[in-house]
Amino acid sequence: MLKEIYHRIKESLYWRHLWNKDPTEWFRQKALRYGVKMGKDCRIMSLDFSSEPYLIELGDHVLIAAHVRFITHEGGWGFCQGICPNKNIFGRIKVGNNVAIGMGAIILPGVEIGDNCIVGAGAVVRGKIPPDNVIAGNPAKIVMKLSLYKKVFYSNKNMMEISIDGPESDFQARRKKLKRHFLIDN
Repeated sequence: MLKEIYHRIKESLYWRHLWNKDPTEWFRQKALRYGVKMGKDCRIMSLDFSSEPYLIELGDHVLIAAHVRFITHEGGWGFCQGICPNKNIFGRIKVGNNVAIGMGAIILPGVEIGDNCIVGAGAVVRGKIPPDNVIAGNPAKIVMKLSLYKKVFYSNKNMMEISIDGPESDFQARRKKLKRHFLIDN
């Protein structure tokens, strides 16, 4: 009994320390523990990996923003006019390398997202998404090629690129740089 209490306290301290040090690593470790397969250097800010997280595979350098939902099953069939009574339909979800999934996106069963894609915030993704695309909407559709998105982004003076691993990753340094760029006083 004491050994179990000691183990739980030790584990709790580990997770608390990890959260305080790096929340994205905390989410990543939890997702791995749940059974999500993932490549290297993934940044995770959501744990909504459905009831079958082992059906989800993430490539290298994947960013998952907050409130993203992965749904690996479709239970509605059993209630629709007896189409598939007492059945559930399951699907794997595969996310390629260098993919960013925006806040609140929903990834449905059977989805395959190709390499080098951006999924817009709030998108509802179904089917197969070819590589090098930006998708958005409900249902998600290709809105532009990634190469065009880069040109649009860099030509917009109301946006600014900041490295997430450089000196600007510090909150105060980032704040100072953003205020200076956007001409905000104090």
